[in-house]
Amino acid sequence: MDNYIYKILTHDQFKEMQDQGRFSGSALDVKDGYIHCSTEEQVQAVREKFFKDQDTLILLTISPKGLDVRFEVSPRSKQCYPHIYENLPIANVIASKKIA
Repeated sequence: MDNYIYKILTHDQFKEMQDQGRFSGSALDVKDGYIHCSTEEQVQAVREKFFKDQDTLILLTISPKGLDVRFEVSPRSKQCYPHIYENLPIANVIASKKIA
């Protein structure tokens, strides 16, 4: 079984990632110093909490291979989430799909 991690992007963020070949993070990611990601089981809760009123979203499936990924407990939710401590190269994105 592969241990993928997941990131929800807005359509504009996804387009920017495609244009630049990497994702540098959302405003919250930049503020916190890492790219917030999720496990597969956490995706829906993250979608409902942070993207509630947004329609056009893209879910990235990410291979963490070669990335500085750390699983850390969120002070807000007390759950353990994967965080990427560098830009996310598009080469690590193994799939993307629109989600509702």
